[in-house]
Amino acid sequence: MIVCTLDGKMAYPSSSDKIKVTYENQYVKDSGSYTYDITFPMDIAANRKIFGNVQRIDVKKTIADFETCRLYAGNRLVMSGKGTVTSITPEKVKVQIVGGKSRIKYNSKFEKHFIDEIEYPTVILDSGVDTDTLPKFGYAVPFSMDNKNAFLPIDLTKSNFVGQKGVAVLAPVNDETNDVQANRVMAMKGVTLKTNGHKLKGDLHVMINLALQPYLFYILKKVMEYEGYSIVKNDFDKEPWNRLVIVSACKSGKIKDALPHWTVYKFIDELRKFFNASFVFDEVAKTVSISATNELLTNDTVSYECEDDFSVEHDDDGLDNLATSNIEYNFDSAANRDWREYISQSVFKQYKTKEYDTVAELNTAAEKMTDRERRTTIFKVGHIYFVWAELPKDGNPDNEETEWRRTACGYFNPIIRDINSDSSQQLNICPTAMYQRHNLDGDDKKKKWIESLFDSMGDRWIVVPSVTNEKEASVEDMEVDDDGNYYITVQDTMQGSSDDSSSSEESDDTRMPVAFQANCVVNRASHAAVTCDEQLDNEDTDYRAPVLYTDYRMYPDYIVSAERASLSLEYTPANTGRTFGNGNRTFGNLGRDDNNSRFKTTPVDAHDLISFKFITDDIPDPSKIFIFHNKRYICKKIEMNVTDDGIDKEKTGYFYEIL
Repeated sequence: MIVCTLDGKMAYPSSSDKIKVTYENQYVKDSGSYTYDITFPMDIAANRKIFGNVQRIDVKKTIADFETCRLYAGNRLVMSGKGTVTSITPEKVKVQIVGGKSRIKYNSKFEKHFIDEIEYPTVILDSGVDTDTLPKFGYAVPFSMDNKNAFLPIDLTKSNFVGQKGVAVLAPVNDETNDVQANRVMAMKGVTLKTNGHKLKGDLHVMINLALQPYLFYILKKVMEYEGYSIVKNDFDKEPWNRLVIVSACKSGKIKDALPHWTVYKFIDELRKFFNASFVFDEVAKTVSISATNELLTNDTVSYECEDDFSVEHDDDGLDNLATSNIEYNFDSAANRDWREYISQSVFKQYKTKEYDTVAELNTAAEKMTDRERRTTIFKVGHIYFVWAELPKDGNPDNEETEWRRTACGYFNPIIRDINSDSSQQLNICPTAMYQRHNLDGDDKKKKWIESLFDSMGDRWIVVPSVTNEKEASVEDMEVDDDGNYYITVQDTMQGSSDDSSSSEESDDTRMPVAFQANCVVNRASHAAVTCDEQLDNEDTDYRAPVLYTDYRMYPDYIVSAERASLSLEYTPANTGRTFGNGNRTFGNLGRDDNNSRFKTTPVDAHDLISFKFITDDIPDPSKIFIFHNKRYICKKIEMNVTDDGIDKEKTGYFYEIL
C-alpha cells in the first residue's frame, strides 16, 4: 500500500496509479530526487482533511507547500522532501515531492540569506600598525576599523601585512570606478599632519582610503556559523591557500561591504567548484566537512546484472561537469586586466601550439622562423606558454620605444578537455586583475591634495590589484572633510536609494576576485621585495607596502623567491627555479597527491548517454559508480515505478561510461 505523510499527516494516493520516482545524481546535475505528480482522490476523508475540502467551489484554491513529505510503499520509505500542489479539481489534488534539491541547496535558508547582509565582527588591526604613532593621533591601540579616519600610521618592519590575523588585510588596490587607490601607502618626510584633532610633525608612513580585503576562509567560517554549522574539516585551510583574500576597493571598515551580493548557497557552491571539493553537511551534529576529493569519481562501486536491451543517446555538448567538461575562470569586469593572463579557447583554436622541452630549444626554433610565423605561434615549455609580442623596452609602460620579444602568458588558461565543445564550467571566484600603474591617484583634485603633503614616494610605477567598485558612491558624488576623508550625505543616499544594489530579491551576478596575501612586502623606492624581518641595503622602510598577488610568475620583483603560489588551473611541475614553480604549492595541485591538476582529466565518454534496465530490490544510489558487464559507469539518473504492490524491481538507469 502507498501512503504519504504531508507535514506529519497521513494522506492516501490513488491505488490505481503508478508513481514514477526519479533519483538524479547530485554530482552530475544540481538536483536530487523527485516524483511525477501524485494523485490524491478527494473522496477519501483523510485527504479532504489535509487539503481543506479544496474540491468545493466555495473554498479558496490556494494551498501552502508542505515542507516535510514522505512517500512510503509497503512500509518502506521511498523518498522524502518538499511537497508542492500542482493541480486541483473537484475529484483530485496532485502533489509533486522534490527531495534533496542538492547536497547544499536542500537547506532553503541558504537561498534566502545573502553574505553581504550578514553582520560580521568589527575588524581590530593587530598587524602592520605603528602602535607608537597611533596614540599621537588620538587613536586607541589596538586600532578598530569602526574609526572614521583619513590616515592610518603603519609599520611593516614586524609584519608582512596590515590587518587582523586570519580576518582581513588592507593592501593597495586600484579602484577603477573612481580612479583612486584604496589603501594607498604614503611616505611623508618632514611634514606637519593634522588629523582627528591632533597635529604631528616629522617622518610618517601612512595608509589612506582604507578598504578591507577579508580572508576567504574567514568569510566561509562566519557564514557557516550564521547558518548554525561549524566547520570540522577543511582540507584547504593550510599554506598558502589560507592566505587567499577577497579583493575589494570599497572604502569601508565593514567586512560585508567587501563582498558581492551572493546568496549563501551561491557562495558555498562557487567555493565547491573553485576548489573542486566535496562539502558534506551533518544535519544532526550541525557540522560541515570540506574534502579535497572529486565528488563524482570517489564513491564506492555497485554491481548489477542488466538486461540485454539498451539505448544510446548522443549529445555533442556532452556531460557538463567539473570532472569531464572544459573549465575556465569567469573573469570579473576589471578593465585593467593584463591580456597575457590567459589564452582563451578560441585563440587556441585559431593558432598552432608548438611544444619544446626547454626554453633554449624554443629560442632556437623561433630564430629559424619568419616574423609572421613567430608572431602567429603559441609556444609551450612544460606547462608554461609564451608568445611573441610588441612590448615597451625595459618593461616600462611609459617607454614609447618598443620591441618584439618573447613574453610568458597563459597563467590562468582554461582546462580544455574537448577543443570542439563551446560549453564549459564557469568559475565565478577568479584571480583578480593585476595592474601596473602610476603611484599617484588619477583624480586631478585628489592628486594635488596628495602632492601638497609632500609624499616622497613619488609617481613611480607600481603593481596592484585592479577592480571595479560598485559598493559605494562615486568620488565625484561625495564630499570631502577637513582631513581629506570622503563621505556621502544623508540627502545623497536618500536620493540614490532607488538604485540600491543590495536588494534581497536576487543574487548578484558579479564575480568574486581573489588574491594571495604575500609573505613579504615591496619597497617601492628600491622596486624590490623583502620579508619584514629582513633589510635591503641602505633601505628606508617607510617606502614599504603590503603585496597581493595571483601568480608568483607575474611581476616577480614584487614577491620574494620563496613565494610559489598560483591560481593556475593547470598542473605546474616542481622545479627549483622561478620559471616553473613548485608543484606542491601551485593551485592546480591543491590538495592532490597525484602529479596532476585538481581538475584532473577524467576519461569518460561524456557524449554518449546509455540507458540500461536492471533488476534489483534495492533503491539504488545514483551517486555510486555502477558496474555492468565489467565496465564502469557514471550514473546520471535512475527511474522506478511505485505501485500499491510496492517498488517495481525493474529500474531504468542512464549512464556515461568511464573509459
